[in-house]
Amino acid sequence: MDITTVLFHLALLLSLPTVSIALIKRSIQTDQSALFALKSQLFDSSNLLRKNWTANVSVCNWFGVTCSSRHHRVVSLNLSYLGLQGSIPPEIGNLSFLSSIDLSGNNFHGNLPMEEGMVHLRRLRYISLANNNFGGEVPPWFGSLPNLRVLDLSSNSFVGGIPISLFNASKLESISIMFNQVQGNIPREIGNLGNLKILRMANNQLTGFIPLTLFNISSLQIVNLTNNTLTGDLPVNLCSELSNLLEFYLSSNKLSGQILSRFDNCSELRVRELSLSSNVLSGTLPREIGNLTMLKVLSLGQNTFAGGIPAETGKLQNLELLVIDGCDLTGKF
Repeated sequence: MDITTVLFHLALLLSLPTVSIALIKRSIQTDQSALFALKSQLFDSSNLLRKNWTANVSVCNWFGVTCSSRHHRVVSLNLSYLGLQGSIPPEIGNLSFLSSIDLSGNNFHGNLPMEEGMVHLRRLRYISLANNNFGGEVPPWFGSLPNLRVLDLSSNSFVGGIPISLFNASKLESISIMFNQVQGNIPREIGNLGNLKILRMANNQLTGFIPLTLFNISSLQIVNLTNNTLTGDLPVNLCSELSNLLEFYLSSNKLSGQILSRFDNCSELRVRELSLSSNVLSGTLPREIGNLTMLKVLSLGQNTFAGGIPAETGKLQNLELLVIDGCDLTGKF
């Protein structure tokens, strides 16, 4: 090997640390630019960001920002309950190492970015935008986040339908879209979420049948669809499939039919709260309801149930609240 070749390889080796440092610096600058873009859209009455989010302070030392020790990139952004006002710019999608973002309890407004660049948040596991004033439709790019576990959009002003693409995020464990103005049916594709534990879509404008595919998700623990305009019957396989169910709220809808046989095979069910009040349910109360021995809350009021209260209700030794007002029940208590 001649001296020229040796010198070339030596120079290459000596340059590697410089290259690595340059790459890290560019990465930090990418995150810094994205957060500066966010800051430019905000009114910060507390001046926390104005004083701390500056070029003279390392991004990893900014208020609400957490960086990873390994890649030295922003992995968490928590600006919850700071009274911030403004909107989210599309540049937020450049935080490609972000795993958690919490902007809840502020006064953010406007639509969420619809840009394709948001799909670069592939490491994102947790996002909470609850208790703000966001509007527009729920963007479809949530379904392109392969590691998303928790999505909380509750207490905003979202409109339109639930995007079918949302149910491509197969690792989702919790969805909360309560207290919005979301309309239309619950897509049957929700059955694709085999890891779903919590589903909260109460206080919207949802219509149509509850898809049977929902009741095939055995991991479900909490279902809250209260105060919509859902129709149809309760599924027959309510207990046999939802073996992990703890809380089940379907009150203030337009569900109809009888609930006989809906509580067969429920002796192993651990459900603590069951609310079916303010619907159009009819028939007699089934004796099998006594199988739900873990119940603490049972709300069946404001329906058209007839007949008596089954003696098996006495098996509910953990019951703390029983609501059966506004029905046509007769006989002895």
